[in-house]
Amino acid sequence: MENYSKLFDLTGKRALVIGAAKGIGQAGCFGLASHGAHVVCGDIDVASARETVAAIKAAGYSAEALRVDLADAKSIADTAAAVGAPDVLVVTPAINVRKRVVDISDDEFDRVIGLNLKGTFRAFRAFAPHIRLTHYGAWNFKAMRSGPT
Repeated sequence: MENYSKLFDLTGKRALVIGAAKGIGQAGCFGLASHGAHVVCGDIDVASARETVAAIKAAGYSAEALRVDLADAKSIADTAAAVGAPDVLVVTPAINVRKRVVDISDDEFDRVIGLNLKGTFRAFRAFAPHIRLTHYGAWNFKAMRSGPT
């Protein structure tokens, strides 16, 4: 198995992970910290984000928690103002309606698009000016894919 810690070093870099309380976001926090980044663990569930921070600190790494609601444009803007220019931005929150497509209401569909697509777009838009100023960072935004019709 590859020793991933030899692939890159994030010592001295700051990473913001939105969706840090559990799942893929939490795992991303652990991975970024283990590569040396100071991780800002953002989540709507700040108590659970603090648990992520505690686990990172217990392993000897650096992290802090903050509340951010990806569905709220003001919360995203406030987070961008507070955090400034992270070297790494990870956005993981998403929801799904577990129904057949024909049973999904417009309100349910709007809620999914509002968080999964619009919330992610708002986060990237809010941080783009900050990250661009550092001349460092990579963007990968892929929300939908369609094939030939």
